[in-house]
Amino acid sequence: NCDGQLDEGFQLTTNLQSVSCGATLPSLGSLIYANINFSATGYRFKVVNTATNAIQIINRGQHWFALNMLADYDYATTYTISVELQKAGIWLGYYGSTCDVSSPAILSSAGALQVNPSQCGATLVSIGSVIATTPVSGATGYRFRVTDITVGATGSNLIQVKDRSYHWF
Repeated sequence: NCDGQLDEGFQLTTNLQSVSCGATLPSLGSLIYANINFSATGYRFKVVNTATNAIQIINRGQHWFALNMLADYDYATTYTISVELQKAGIWLGYYGSTCDVSSPAILSSAGALQVNPSQCGATLVSIGSVIATTPVSGATGYRFRVTDITVGATGSNLIQVKDRSYHWF
């Protein structure tokens, strides 16, 4: 780079692998891969929250990262991600094409934090039967809300809330 221009017409770029583009990740720890470039000595991922336009950068020696490696991440959020390469220890100064990746919507009707589907609509074997949801990495607590839907039921216990450190009660 003798004239102040970067790689005139010969820019070295990469982007996310096509399997990640437009995908919803199964978990926040799911790996997001860039197409590998064998001359690269590093990968810089630019992650933009499409709802807030907040930008985060993560530098890696590997061609992958996960959203839970970022300082800030959310469920049910779409991120626009692009990749800058490092060559011989120098960041090239430009990114490849962008790609949208969504984090899991764990609170949706089919999300991970619903009661296990096999238990929905079922009659418990006993009052001590376990009711559970899928454990979520990084969760520090779970709140269960139980509603009595018995026809004609009255009283102060029609809706009960149970806070637990476990994914079951």
